Amino acid sequence: MRVLTFLTGILATVLPAPAEEVVKAGDFYLISRQADGTFHGSHQVLEEQAAGYVAVAYCGRKVWVRPKSVAWSLIEVENKRVVGLEYSNGRGWVEVCAKAEKHVSMADIGSDEDPLVVSNDTPAATTPPGSKLSRISEAFANKSSGKPKGTYHQQ
Repeated sequence: MRVLTFLTGILATVLPAPAEEVVKAGDFYLISRQADGTFHGSHQVLEEQAAGYVAVAYCGRKVWVRPKSVAWSLIEVENKRVVGLEYSNGRGWVEVCAKAEKHVSMADIGSDEDPLVVSNDTPAATTPPGSKLSRISEAFANKSSGKPKGTYHQQ
């Protein structure tokens, strides 16, 4: 039972929280929607400068985005989805700027790279190789032998 409780705790810290717990009233996001208006995906946009973010303007509103977010928005539009800047009012989403791709391009963020390349570019320092499950397994491995430790009674 202790092992199950421990594993549950580990998984709770490794897995992402549901989106509704993360989004706060006043948060801005680039939101991708299907043609019928249903949600497809999102990237957070900041109102203040932060490391790895660049200043852009959507419909005259200055915000900071990651280059990857701009690239993602352009790819979403290529895939026939609608991307706009929206903010959470705590009860739902309010559109601030429609057709985000008309307001910010790759050139606006100082890049001439293909959006697909930028969108898929993940620095090795922030994403360890292997799947999440293999990284969890490594956390439980015996450091000297590399094999799982086994049960409490086998130690």
